[in-house]
Amino acid sequence: RALSTQLPRYSATRSADSACSDSRSAPHSGELHEYSRPGPRCQGAGSIPDRLQESARGGAALRDDASRRAAALRQVLRGVPRVSETGALTHSRGARSGTMSGYDEALLKRARALHDAPNVTMDGHNDLPWALHDAYDHRLSKFDLREPQGHIKIPKLRHQYLHTDFPRCRKGGLTAQFWSVYVPTTIRGGEAVQKTLEQIDCVHRLCEKYPDELEFAYTAADVRRIVKDGKLASMAGLEGGHQINGSLATLRMYYRLGCRYLTLTHNGGPGWADAALDENSKWNEHATAGGLSAFGVEVVKEMNRLGMAVDLSHVHPDTMKKAIDVSEAPVLFSHSNTRAVCNHPRNVPDDVLRSLSEKDGVVMINVNAPFVAGDFFVKDGAVGASVTEVADHIDYAKKVCGNVLHLGLGADYDGIKAPARGMEDVSTYPVLTAELLKRGYTDDEIIAINGGNVLRCLEKIEAVAARLQASGLSSEAKPEDFGEVAG
Repeated sequence: RALSTQLPRYSATRSADSACSDSRSAPHSGELHEYSRPGPRCQGAGSIPDRLQESARGGAALRDDASRRAAALRQVLRGVPRVSETGALTHSRGARSGTMSGYDEALLKRARALHDAPNVTMDGHNDLPWALHDAYDHRLSKFDLREPQGHIKIPKLRHQYLHTDFPRCRKGGLTAQFWSVYVPTTIRGGEAVQKTLEQIDCVHRLCEKYPDELEFAYTAADVRRIVKDGKLASMAGLEGGHQINGSLATLRMYYRLGCRYLTLTHNGGPGWADAALDENSKWNEHATAGGLSAFGVEVVKEMNRLGMAVDLSHVHPDTMKKAIDVSEAPVLFSHSNTRAVCNHPRNVPDDVLRSLSEKDGVVMINVNAPFVAGDFFVKDGAVGASVTEVADHIDYAKKVCGNVLHLGLGADYDGIKAPARGMEDVSTYPVLTAELLKRGYTDDEIIAINGGNVLRCLEKIEAVAARLQASGLSSEAKPEDFGEVAG
């Protein structure tokens, strides 16, 4: 049966409609402004230019780019081992058609079973709290996530239709989620702290409103217990170093409120760490903080001591490298892809992937079309990237890292406008699982990718924190100690 019959009928239509809408005047939401212009071209391994060259490209150019991308992917993925259903080794045949056919019901049934408890399917990044800020000003009485939301058009949202509700979470086998505590970098200082507290409050109030569906999780053990209890384990992750307003005391209070990772930058850095993109979504070529400033090093060390994961999505490659070097604990990329497969500044270079694996960290693969395949519209407004290209990033990261132990899922739902085809909302995780099964991934490998790896990473972060807390007190460092001004 064609896979499209397995997906919510509204998903593909809504995604295409909203992706083509003029959203320049709509409220900011998560990653949305990152693809307000045509995305960069994808490159083969070893052919990443020094900077993106932006240009307006028509449909013919996009189709030509798609052909180049297919050729590049064939080169990039050549030699990636496959294991057939019979156990025989095969090899990648490169880029796939991107259609949603080819998954029979038996394969989909097997895929869905891999998402059943006690297996954990944990996504690293969902921007629902900020979407609820934009749509409803955090007034939880105005909607009911127990009812399907995907057919309700919300003009205040740039992506028009929510990607997340509990019926679709259940259909997708999603059992654990890092809810993004996001505040735009256009908001700074004390106002950023206030907005952050409102976002954290939203996550806690969602758990209070829906106690049969959600439970807040503070540790990896909490996640495993909550999943066994049949509820969606909810963790919170901060998305931007500007949200601490240059204060380690503020960072510590966020931890006490339940935040378990901090993305060191969003678009535009906090002064002590460099971002991949500036506040106008332009490639940030110069690491003015040297990756991490002296105060930035103190931030990472204090996160290690607290047990808060260092998240390197959004950051400049120099920041990636320095943070991995400084951190005593594994680090995360909560929602990023591989730069060799798709040359976007939000994606991760090969040398960083290798360092990440040596540190036992995890890169959580994103479904945002510009990060998946560079071009994001092809013919008649359809999204060019598909679930097969998402799987190509997993293939490539596995090849560079040497195994699947450093891979996870970080779709970025409700923070993106153009999800890859076949991955339109939270109901579609089994679609990616089916694609991986089709490529020869074992059940154990998929269980690790879906959630086992990130839980192992969190457990190691907790263990490092316990050791550091036993040997010393919290840092008293301030930006001015190093002649810095942080915001």
